[in-house]
Amino acid sequence: MKIAKRLLLISLALSYFSCGHQDPSNRLNDQSMTVDWSNVNIKPVPKILDQATTTVGPLPLTKNVEITSTPKKGRVPTALILGPGGYRSLSHIALLKELRLQSEEPSVIVGHGLASVIAAYYAFGYEPDYIEWKFFKFINELNGEEIFEKDWLELVKKKLVNELIGNRVEEGRLTLIIPTWSESKQRVVFHKRGDLGAILMANLDHKGILNKDLRPAFTFRTIGEKEIKDLGVNRIIFVDLLINGITWSRGSGFLNGIFEKAASVTLKSEAKADIMISYPLKEYRIDDLSQLADLVFKSKTIAKEKIQSLKSEKTNL
Repeated sequence: MKIAKRLLLISLALSYFSCGHQDPSNRLNDQSMTVDWSNVNIKPVPKILDQATTTVGPLPLTKNVEITSTPKKGRVPTALILGPGGYRSLSHIALLKELRLQSEEPSVIVGHGLASVIAAYYAFGYEPDYIEWKFFKFINELNGEEIFEKDWLELVKKKLVNELIGNRVEEGRLTLIIPTWSESKQRVVFHKRGDLGAILMANLDHKGILNKDLRPAFTFRTIGEKEIKDLGVNRIIFVDLLINGITWSRGSGFLNGIFEKAASVTLKSEAKADIMISYPLKEYRIDDLSQLADLVFKSKTIAKEKIQSLKSEKTNL
């Protein structure tokens, strides 16, 4: 019996070591070399720097890489302010495309209304072609929703702003500023920090449907000279889509009054901006998409002319 017990113990010992037993410290070391990618809090940034294109038809990007940006040597630090314009705001994308093609880029980008969404996507590293595709995809989802109304706002959040929700304003690749009017503070707030999704939606909510405090700022103030120049900016470029006239398809008196006031505020901004770029878009209704293809084509032509004109005048963007 004693011999049988000894044989059993020897057999168990040999089995224990033959299974590749490791001490606890070695097991910890092995675990430290394993990464559970499903739990890693890293958000990929869309690839933008090597895909400048002149194509009209926007396409989604499939690859993501980390973005680094090197300022152009000798370039004047510039703030680009994208003015409001409802669906005319898609014109801003053509300007961003042309800046990319010319290897120019602002240090700070500001957006009003729908242009705030464009500015945010651009600041977070999205290629202009992708931004255009994103807007086209959103437009294809529209089913009679009236611009700036509740159903429209909900669709904007679900289909257009969805990729930006969860980010903060200060996390962009470029410095992003989103202005809003604060009812509680009774002044325009130039947001350089904060919940990006909430601030963008407030920038489209003229009636306070989603947010009782914050509203679009462009009927009060469009340029925060001190807020912008405190960031080291030496030049402010304002892109105006309203100064040549406002037309509607079925806009209400309330909305028409808002944009008429915005056009007046924009006109006053001319004295505060170092460079004013005005788009002659009177024939394109603020709430109408029936001429979208023509608007995109015309915007490309205008953007190219404007940037070439600025460069020929040696404004050194």
